[in-house]
Amino acid sequence: DCKMGVFREGLVQCNLRWIFLSVRPDRLLRVVCMMFRRASVVCLPRVVFVFLSIFLFSIHFPIGAQQNSASRIYFVSNQGGQSDIYSTKPDGSDLVRHTNDELIEVRPTSSQDGRILAYYAYTPTDDAELYVLDLEKNKPPKRLTENGSYDQCPQFFPGGDKLIFASDRDFGGELYTMTLPDKKVSLLMSFPGDDYEPCLSPDAQKVAFLSRRDHTSGEIYLLDINSGGQQRLTYSDSYDNAPAFSPDGSKIAFHSNRDEQYEIYVMDINGDNQTNLTNHSAMDKYPSWSPNGEQIVFSSLRDGNWELYVMDADGENATRLTFNDVTDWQPYWQ
Repeated sequence: DCKMGVFREGLVQCNLRWIFLSVRPDRLLRVVCMMFRRASVVCLPRVVFVFLSIFLFSIHFPIGAQQNSASRIYFVSNQGGQSDIYSTKPDGSDLVRHTNDELIEVRPTSSQDGRILAYYAYTPTDDAELYVLDLEKNKPPKRLTENGSYDQCPQFFPGGDKLIFASDRDFGGELYTMTLPDKKVSLLMSFPGDDYEPCLSPDAQKVAFLSRRDHTSGEIYLLDINSGGQQRLTYSDSYDNAPAFSPDGSKIAFHSNRDEQYEIYVMDINGDNQTNLTNHSAMDKYPSWSPNGEQIVFSSLRDGNWELYVMDADGENATRLTFNDVTDWQPYWQ
């Protein structure tokens, strides 16, 4: 007997809503296997029909290929009259202002769960200090450092209980870590010359950073945290900066003025295959990868003022994301 009640029961227990909102091959296979176990041989044509319907739905509405619905792009903007941190969905909708004070906020990043922002900020008369902001609590930002030095570019380790950052507090520009919530600071690396702009790899085993140790304008180096080994990745004799790891850790995006104008580049983690992605006459800076590694958001002056753009990871299909008559830049894609 092959009544539709069998299918309704099977689909309810498999949770059809879950199927459509989380279309993945492994989940579809489990669903189909469950339906085959519940159906008789006579029912098989209808089982196949249901499976094909789900499959075609997933192709027409490729939800699994889209960004996480909670994904956001954080950036700095002065659209409110001062330099503050905002965020938007990857399609440019749902603009949210996160800070509103007299500080000049710079380079926001977020914890992996998207709950806490980390950034540095300063006033025209004060040095830069580190701050965190819990997005789930209606409380002011929390200041982490207060030492009269220049602390910059914080980034969370996985788990959100530790930060990496750069500071000139002891030896010029060096890399440090800070545990939270006790704010204990430890020197991660000390080397003659200024080291800044650290970016932690997704597995937290490596750090890409800017260094002037070889008397250059700025080149990108790679630090192995466990061994302490270091490798110079760029040799352009120009200003290479703002390294950003791809989500799988295999590539590093960065900006450089090696071709006279600042452009977005990408290279393998060992420094090979350095490629200009933007090739535009206007400045392009501060790349950040989408969580799935398929796109890169960056800042550009190509329309007269700093705005956010999104392009494919190969540099194709650059699309403007923000439309303001003020500065929108330094994006971070969470």
